[in-house]
Amino acid sequence: GYNSDGWTCNNEYYWNKVDYGNDTLNKCLPIPKNSIKIGTLHGGDDYKCNASFEKDGIGGCRACEKGFYSVAGGVCSPCNNISNSNWTSNGTLANNCQFNCKAGYKYNATDRTCTICGNGTWTPEGNNSISCSSCDSIANISSWTSNGTAANNCQFKCKGGYKYNATDRTCTI
Repeated sequence: GYNSDGWTCNNEYYWNKVDYGNDTLNKCLPIPKNSIKIGTLHGGDDYKCNASFEKDGIGGCRACEKGFYSVAGGVCSPCNNISNSNWTSNGTLANNCQFNCKAGYKYNATDRTCTICGNGTWTPEGNNSISCSSCDSIANISSWTSNGTAANNCQFKCKGGYKYNATDRTCTI
């Protein structure tokens, strides 16, 4: 891994200097996956992990977990909080981690949020829908009282004089 001068590392290697009390170990080590070489001088690690990775403490780089990000050479930090969502990937910036909205919420692309569906509408778990779907049509209801997580589980009130039948989710006389 050394160049012809015997003091600098080839392009695919970085200079690793480790102090052991009175002894110092210097050697060229392969540049870890998901990293780039920085600098050419001796003294300490001269590689940095790519964005969305961090040093693993044993000479390599590890990916940030879902919902965490890092810039090149940085450490993994939490992504910006997005309520009513689940993380699907890590990121390279605090605001570009990928996520899906929870059931009953829709994706608002303008401000990267998950907003609740209105009464009588629904979305499934893990969605990025920008609109909510209508719940199943039910005769003789007076109003929807909630949103849903499936087409058949939105809550409703029956019209006056009708009673709710839980067996088949209908309003009957």
